[in-house]
Amino acid sequence: MQTKPTFSIVTPVLNRADFIAQAIESVTDQAGDWAVTHIVVDGGSVDGTQDVVRRYPGVRLLERRDGGIYGALNTGIAHAAGEYVGLLNSDDAYLPGAFSSAVEAFSSAPDADSVAGGAVFSHWKNDAKPGQTVNSKMVKDLHLRALAFDTLLLNARFFRRPWFDVAGAFDETYEIAGDREFLWRSVLAGMKTATIPQTNYRYRLHPGSKTLNYENPGRYWRAEHLRLARALLDGKLPDDARRAVRRWHGIEATREIMGRLQTGDVRGAGTVGLKAFSVDASWPLAPAREWCGRLYETMYGSK
Repeated sequence: MQTKPTFSIVTPVLNRADFIAQAIESVTDQAGDWAVTHIVVDGGSVDGTQDVVRRYPGVRLLERRDGGIYGALNTGIAHAAGEYVGLLNSDDAYLPGAFSSAVEAFSSAPDADSVAGGAVFSHWKNDAKPGQTVNSKMVKDLHLRALAFDTLLLNARFFRRPWFDVAGAFDETYEIAGDREFLWRSVLAGMKTATIPQTNYRYRLHPGSKTLNYENPGRYWRAEHLRLARALLDGKLPDDARRAVRRWHGIEATREIMGRLQTGDVRGAGTVGLKAFSVDASWPLAPAREWCGRLYETMYGSK
């Protein structure tokens, strides 16, 4: 007798009383023949978030006050017993059909470690008017260039539970780049991905979001992207991955230097530049190489 598919959804949360109900209901609204456990890991909210979560008797509420978002994810994943694991932000939502499309994709690709759909981005006050849709096959397949430069849509992806035992936990020393670090590590470990044609996730842009703050997005992630690129270059990488990371490192170093110069931090910009030279002496050429590569793809198409 075939058993029902089982999902564990993990949501880290801190002071999201205005959003968490919509996130939870985007899970409970997924209709289908499967079993779902929703694990919410709270970081010590003081705005009534926990009271909102307790209104939903099927949601398991845990608490972890250290480790940031990635510590909360690690705690939730450690308690996840479902066959498939999804990572849902507290201010976002699954789109209708997200679970059914995941079950279908996993069933069609029994050797896949993860399945990936696309995502829509909308202003938190107007979900009916998406600002952007990302449904690129390069992003879903975690192409090397996408890993370096694109929005990776971690939350539009579902994983088989055993993959977290293979790849290991999220690195809790990162504040916002731990998802990218995890996906780089997963790709280098040989993770197999099947794609979902449609979008299955909604990201919300609002001033309280560090990763999707439309008012000043760059300042939150430049330093951590540089740190991750340097860590990757310090390790063993296949040649094609090393070329991609070197280019990424050079562009992130350029962005960080320009950002510091715009604020008058000349000394800090010089420090970043010298550090970049110690990692890769050719880093100043990276922006030109990337621009030429993108121009070539525009003119002749990417392979």
